[in-house]
Amino acid sequence: VALVMVPLGAALALGWAAAGARWWLAPLVIPALWLAVAHRHTRVGEVAVVLLITGSAVTAGRLLAGVTPYTLLKLGVIAMAVIDAHLVFTHRLQHSAGVLDAAAPGHNLPQLQSARLHGATLGYGDFLSSAVVGAVLAAQRGRWWAVGGALAMLPITLAWDQWFLMFDTIPDTVPPAIVLVLADALYLSRRPRTRASRRHPPPSA
Repeated sequence: VALVMVPLGAALALGWAAAGARWWLAPLVIPALWLAVAHRHTRVGEVAVVLLITGSAVTAGRLLAGVTPYTLLKLGVIAMAVIDAHLVFTHRLQHSAGVLDAAAPGHNLPQLQSARLHGATLGYGDFLSSAVVGAVLAAQRGRWWAVGGALAMLPITLAWDQWFLMFDTIPDTVPPAIVLVLADALYLSRRPRTRASRRHPPPSA
């Protein structure tokens, strides 16, 4: 399923879903997929897989933001992070995640359900969580809020990754949830407060 749907989703991202998408960019997925297949066990192939999964997640995030109430999506992102953190830190998710990551389509084809880079593995759900947050911020607040969220993701993720000093596996759905909560808090703090207008007594007869 990932071998088919991830490149398709990445093509839709380049042609429609992503910011600055153009229909003539969609065929760029073909060389990226070729690199993922031909250079599967090299750094170039790993980067190609990351780009394909990222594009696919962007498309999924935009589709979800287009049909789901924003409040439900936000609650879903936060619930996903909380459940993910509980399962990972109680060592209940590692086995099933390992089985999913090990699934392969055969014939030396790439595993597009997760990304590997520098020995680290990131599941599709982690990409999806970030993409949903970006889509919600762009749709509800504007494109620059999504850009700000992406920039904030870097230091927050680097700080969160310090858990690797204590654990071999950490839930990377948490940083997107943190960015979402901080973005909403910042937006609410910047909203102008409306003052109730004073009612003047009716003029005397």
